[in-house]
Amino acid sequence: MGSAKALELRALLGVAIKLRAYASVTDDLSDIELFLSAALALEDRANRLAFGAPEPAPEHQKVDILC
Repeated sequence: MGSAKALELRALLGVAIKLRAYASVTDDLSDIELFLSAALALEDRANRLAFGAPEPAPEHQKVDILC
């Protein structure tokens, strides 16, 4: 099971590296944005796969302050 997870991490990060390389050689701003946003999404997925989903932020109670 751990080996499959490692292979998936490697594949996700490999594609993200390629997308960043494509972004660095293109001149079209919309393509750069697309490549970088896709790379970030893949890197985020790899991070969640490696370390688990982040804990949700605790909800804060609203406080009325009267001055």
